[in-house]
Amino acid sequence: MAATKRIEKLIDTLSELPEQHVREVEDFAEFLRAKTQKKRTSKRTRNIVKLEGRWKDIPFDIMNEDVREARQELGQQIATRARKAR
Repeated sequence: MAATKRIEKLIDTLSELPEQHVREVEDFAEFLRAKTQKKRTSKRTRNIVKLEGRWKDIPFDIMNEDVREARQELGQQIATRARKAR
């Protein structure tokens, strides 16, 4: 059955249910959506953690000021290249 047909059938079924059961179905659908999103996020997090393990012996002393300086330098480089490209 195509997804559109399933959705239409579900809407028909929901329209025949009492309000309390409709709320229960809605809660369950929200639970499934959150569970699906959590799985996607979990896969991304696992990849980050694997990468983090490779860096565990490298000392990082990066401060906010270092990040600001790097951003400013990069911004200046991009502006310079853009002016040259004109």
